[in-house]
Amino acid sequence: MRKILITVVALAAVCAALPVGAVPAPVGSVAVGAGPTAVAWNPVTRLFYVADSSEDTISVVAAAGTRLSVDSPAPGQAAAGAEIARIPVGDAPAGIAVDPESGAVYVSNQGSNTISILSGLSAGDEWNVGEEPWGLAVDDKTGKLCVAMYSEHKLWIIDTATMSTSAILSIPGGPNAVAAGGGRCYVTAFYAGSITAVDLTTSTIAWSVLSVPGLVASCPSGVALY
Repeated sequence: MRKILITVVALAAVCAALPVGAVPAPVGSVAVGAGPTAVAWNPVTRLFYVADSSEDTISVVAAAGTRLSVDSPAPGQAAAGAEIARIPVGDAPAGIAVDPESGAVYVSNQGSNTISILSGLSAGDEWNVGEEPWGLAVDDKTGKLCVAMYSEHKLWIIDTATMSTSAILSIPGGPNAVAAGGGRCYVTAFYAGSITAVDLTTSTIAWSVLSVPGLVASCPSGVALY
């Protein structure tokens, strides 16, 4: 039976809980665009994508063994930690989701209410969505893209095969972060201090926890699925 671990990040609580000696030392850094707000990783191509919110760009950073496309059988020549591209997107990119199988990269542009779709190292189409899209994630089972609309208090579920909207669900309290996998997505609501699970096979809410201890005061701002 598959076990799923959901980790909800409440930044104030994490910072207060970690002793100084428990903070990992950095192993390196690379300059990207101004105002980096989100990062995503493609384990197939071994590329990092960073949302540069102040420059309206995506910085693409190579890791060791980088492949420059999902179809490339041999590692590329880019050095680990090198920024190999900076791709223009919409206004104030806030979130990134990667589909490792297709290589598609989805970017939420909260300033222009759009989703940019990147292919390889190039900008592709841009799609209009709801108000202030923030976190987004692609589900590996259904191929659905889940996008949290912060100001609209909605979760948009989009079929990536057709880029058509499958469902729009109400998520009160400023939905801002999304994780997805195994046919479900999990959404945190910043002001409500909650996490909601959505069944993507039926596009319905499976459960919602409205009183997670510590989350209301700390304002949950991230969620990860393992």
